[in-house]
Amino acid sequence: QNPTLKAIVADEYRFQPANFAKAAEWAESAVEDGSKYGHLILAQIYSDKEAGQYYDQTKALTNINIFIQEIRHASKEFAEISKTTTPIQMTLPQIEQMVYEQSIHKIALVFYDLEQYKTAMEWLKKAETVQQQEDSAYASLLIGQMYHDGEGVKKDNTKAMQYYKKAAAKGSTYAMIRIGYMYVEKEVSQRRDFAKAMEWYKKAAALGSSYAMYCVGVLYHTGHKSYGVEQNLEAARKWYNDAVALDNNEMARNALNSLPAADYEQQQRIINGVKTTRYLDGGKSWNEFTVYYLERVEWQYIGMYQRFDKPGFKGFIHKVTLDGYFPNTAGGVSKLKIDFGVIWDNQENKFTIAQIFCYINGQSQRRMPLWIDYALGS
Repeated sequence: QNPTLKAIVADEYRFQPANFAKAAEWAESAVEDGSKYGHLILAQIYSDKEAGQYYDQTKALTNINIFIQEIRHASKEFAEISKTTTPIQMTLPQIEQMVYEQSIHKIALVFYDLEQYKTAMEWLKKAETVQQQEDSAYASLLIGQMYHDGEGVKKDNTKAMQYYKKAAAKGSTYAMIRIGYMYVEKEVSQRRDFAKAMEWYKKAAALGSSYAMYCVGVLYHTGHKSYGVEQNLEAARKWYNDAVALDNNEMARNALNSLPAADYEQQQRIINGVKTTRYLDGGKSWNEFTVYYLERVEWQYIGMYQRFDKPGFKGFIHKVTLDGYFPNTAGGVSKLKIDFGVIWDNQENKFTIAQIFCYINGQSQRRMPLWIDYALGS
């Protein structure tokens, strides 16, 4: 088999963590058969912290330095070939040389993964100048991230913004999102600026980023007038739905569950989440409790309220009420009302109870009455 094709096969396996062994095997075979590109693949494997037993800084550096020597040699040859040959006329070896020319940002990423940030920065600045816009944008983005996070350089939000904007100008939606994030987190001014963040998120959304659509939804969802965006839950729903429709964005799907129930079916899902919850391990569910102990039972979905002391979507709480009647010790009946505060639990993938307030004959109870504790726990 052609060594270049072997390297390509290795590169495909490299993106599958379960197949690092196959990736290394194919890359080593490619190198043995003369593919210099195989050294880059090996360097990428050995510098990947998720590669388990294959993570090896020494081997990564050995292979990347071999590849660097080859890329410099190939670049000179490619310059001569390109004077007399159009791409359509290139032979396979000549195409491989062109691949070397387009691998500068990959070299930078190997050094970045090895946390050799000074060398990574040198190669990233070279990668910024390549004609391939996507590679150039990625280089600007990563330089911005290094300044943003203080990786190998002093943390500098001004420089981070400068490089993010360079990447954004080259079409990087991720850079646009990072810029928006900096405005949200007041990293470019003394106060949050949701309006500016929204501009950048919408630019990325227009280019097809479902994550940016989700971010727009978040700003409408948690909006704050003093920060430049008023809360608009219907607009949030629209943007979340757009993100879900585009590529089934999981974060947007979860966020939709933190909005007021849009229809009867969703209201019933939330109510059923409360009904099936067990008060204690091994105890009765709330639905079982109503069947055994209450009469004239009524469940209702009331709506949603926002708790500003709870950050993020946990501050958005659905309100469900349970009304019913039970025999009292005086021989009559008393009215029981329980208000449930319900949130969506991403990890459990279900609605869970976050708050419980109990009222008997309209009087608030400081704690759950003992007989209800007993009835639910038995």
